[in-house]
Amino acid sequence: MISPSILYDNLDGFNWLVQYTHDNLWRRPDRAPAYYELPKGVSLKTAYAHPDDYVKDNFKSLRSVMGFEFNYDWSIKLTNLYRKASQNFDHIYGGSYCDLNVKLSNGKACNYQGKLQFRRAWQETANITYSNTIDLIGKFNTASITHDMLVGIEYNIEKRQPRLALTSAYPELVDPFHPHWHTTKPHYNKLNTKTNHKATSQGLYWQDLISFTNQWKMLTGLRYDNYKFASNDRLKHQHRSYDGHSLSPRIGLIWQPIESQSIYASYSNNFSPYGGRGLITLSTDSKTVYDNKPQYSRQYEVGIKSDWLNDKFSSQIAVYDLELYNVRYQTDSVNDPYNWQVRGSDRSQGIELSVIGELMPKWYINSGIGYQQAKVHKDKKVPANKGKYLSNTAKNSGYLSVRYLPYENWFTELEINYKGSTYSDDKNQHKRSGYAVWNSAVGYQTKSYDITLSLTNLLGKEYWRSNSMPGTPRTFLLTASYKL
Repeated sequence: MISPSILYDNLDGFNWLVQYTHDNLWRRPDRAPAYYELPKGVSLKTAYAHPDDYVKDNFKSLRSVMGFEFNYDWSIKLTNLYRKASQNFDHIYGGSYCDLNVKLSNGKACNYQGKLQFRRAWQETANITYSNTIDLIGKFNTASITHDMLVGIEYNIEKRQPRLALTSAYPELVDPFHPHWHTTKPHYNKLNTKTNHKATSQGLYWQDLISFTNQWKMLTGLRYDNYKFASNDRLKHQHRSYDGHSLSPRIGLIWQPIESQSIYASYSNNFSPYGGRGLITLSTDSKTVYDNKPQYSRQYEVGIKSDWLNDKFSSQIAVYDLELYNVRYQTDSVNDPYNWQVRGSDRSQGIELSVIGELMPKWYINSGIGYQQAKVHKDKKVPANKGKYLSNTAKNSGYLSVRYLPYENWFTELEINYKGSTYSDDKNQHKRSGYAVWNSAVGYQTKSYDITLSLTNLLGKEYWRSNSMPGTPRTFLLTASYKL
């Protein structure tokens, strides 16, 4: 990856940053089945990638940030971004195991006893994004009340052109314990998807931090979004579009009884358009009925931010309640496709604590712990799901990092990251064990260059970080950077 940048500052209020980034990445993915669908005894280190599998990523971006200070209190910033990314791949995925009783994990019959059968996917996709933002930032007084205000306008265009070919079953079967591929991949037969997607969005937002006194402050904000998505299916010669809008408020209250202690409470509401199922892809089938209502999320949070021992330590404790609601579904997609009902909501409630600061001269700490209950709150579609834990969400998590600066410019660091057990499925039938991973690093830093040697998974812990992705093995990484 290369990412040069140029900054111009006339020292009279005007500055301009231009940055270009170019990155190419080739890798061979291992899209194994979920670990609980494999037979017992399969090693975590077993890889199923075909020798011809690949993923090629190409990324280019050009970013411009131009700012001007009118005076000490008012400034304006213009940000423009052009980004072009492509991801081309050809790999197997989604393997299914036929057990010794000639059954799949879902109970259906199969005819390849003791073997794995995969699917195959081929794709070429180009994505282009144009993003433009103008921010006006200022400070003013109304009588004895101080306002720190932000007003902004945002305009974005995103284009996506996927070309995708899928096969329901790759012809070669493999042994789950000792996978060996003996055939080369044939050329894909035909495209399943050849679609051009375009999304445009406009946003207008306002935020004001109001200081009534040195002890009492209030943060208010409002954002309006307008969006439109359109898809053109080049294979079926079909076109459809969808548009909508939403208003997202936020408000917070801060009480600072003494300079080192701040107590706050906040509320925010956000949305995800097109029923929460994405921003850029629409079905062009004329029989498809859209869920044209957004999904919403609302969050309540209260907490305390503190500074201790003459600002050597800072801490924050927060209690929150986050709910995703207006999740909708079709009661009868065949006979009554225009009838959308609210399925219910998902809810996460938890507490987080973080501490950062200087333990003693040359010794520093950064730490945090969290506990949450993330469950299905309401589910009219499948009432039995109420109270079940959300998949891939741990109750407990935490981290601790200690950094030591033995000499000028030198540093060493040791950290541990912990994630508790999680359920791998919505029915809470498969539970994945938690894990703790140690990492370390040593480095040398100056104003001109940085050199760091890091060691991930110091003790070589074996664990699953997702349903089908093993944890990162012990890895050494040497990085160097130079600043002109």
